[in-house]
Amino acid sequence: MQNKMRENTVVKGFLIFGIVFVLWLSTFFVKFLVNERQDHRQDVIEEYAKTWVSSQTILGPQLFINTEEDKFKSRLPDTLNINVNVETSERHKGIYKIPVYTADISYSGKFIFDKNDAFYKDFHRNNNVLLGLFIKDFKGLTSDIVLTVNGKKYNVKKVNNLDRILAATVPLDDTMNFKLEFKLKGLDELSLQTTGAYTKIKMKSNWKAPSFSGDFLPEKYDITNDGFTATWAIYEFNRTLPISYGFRDYHPTNRISSFKQDDLVSVKFITTNTIYRKTDRTIKYSFMVLALTFLVFFFIEKMKGVRIHLVQYFLIGAAMVVFYTLLLGLSENISFNLAYWIATLMTVSLIAVYFGMILKSKSMGITVFAGLFILYAFIFVLLNLETYAMLAGSIGLFVIIAILMYFSLKIKWYKD
Repeated sequence: MQNKMRENTVVKGFLIFGIVFVLWLSTFFVKFLVNERQDHRQDVIEEYAKTWVSSQTILGPQLFINTEEDKFKSRLPDTLNINVNVETSERHKGIYKIPVYTADISYSGKFIFDKNDAFYKDFHRNNNVLLGLFIKDFKGLTSDIVLTVNGKKYNVKKVNNLDRILAATVPLDDTMNFKLEFKLKGLDELSLQTTGAYTKIKMKSNWKAPSFSGDFLPEKYDITNDGFTATWAIYEFNRTLPISYGFRDYHPTNRISSFKQDDLVSVKFITTNTIYRKTDRTIKYSFMVLALTFLVFFFIEKMKGVRIHLVQYFLIGAAMVVFYTLLLGLSENISFNLAYWIATLMTVSLIAVYFGMILKSKSMGITVFAGLFILYAFIFVLLNLETYAMLAGSIGLFVIIAILMYFSLKIKWYKD
């Protein structure tokens, strides 16, 4: 009789593990849904950009001269200060929120030459120097570009034979103090080039969730409920751009600009993109949640002397997998935290009621509700402890295993 009980216990244990494994595999379909929704959001942003304006990249400013028919030579500033004030808002396209911005941008800096400067010599052979910059999407300009060089204003226009470059013809001098001011709108991301031998960037915005990227991260930044401020300081030896370089006319194979595209600082204005990352992280804990839940139910079977059918195990597990689709769907329409708790209450309540009906015990249903709620709360804490998630998760799992070991001692494994 004991051998038969032992065999039944082992066989059922393996079958339950098989159900856990199958249900865990099904979460990969949910991960596919997460990726698909994320890609769809990006498609919506790109479609919206066609009617509004795209993300913006600004290259320059820099001096350049036409040395041959389709060849140019460029000279970068010795000092460059960039001040940016970004006002953001959200546009709605279906269920998606798209971050848009209007940036007040001010460039100021200085070019310093001596008679041995190769660019200076080339200028005297050509007598035509342009000061300009590249803007990715001209649709975003909401004001004229005001250019001042050594106290005199110049008109900035499109350069016909260079793609997406605005410039003005200016006289070359030993020292050129310049200032460029304009307003530019865009969406999702703003990138600026650090062309100065020394570049200082100050950015201020009302956006509360920036993501800094590009070739340089901020030297200092402060994020509050009112927005963020950030500063960058980049020296000549930090960057890859040379003080002077040659380039050709725009060619279709060079999709963005004739200017070099190195040494960028970028700020991304994050919105719902974080819900997909958080949902994906939640799914990574699915095997642990399924395995622990089924193990507890198996222990209850043995301790209470009841029988839970494998089909009932599967249905409980299916409800736990549907939790992730609920979380994804809800979080696209409301905040992730609220979506998590609504999905948790729906899932835990369903399982607790069903389990109570299986055992014909209200008290067991309430116990299961409390236990599962604590487990999902523990996962929620891990999601919000990115830095210490590994440590907190390991300690929490250790405590759970210790509790399970304690209750396993109360089970009579080989007889009723």
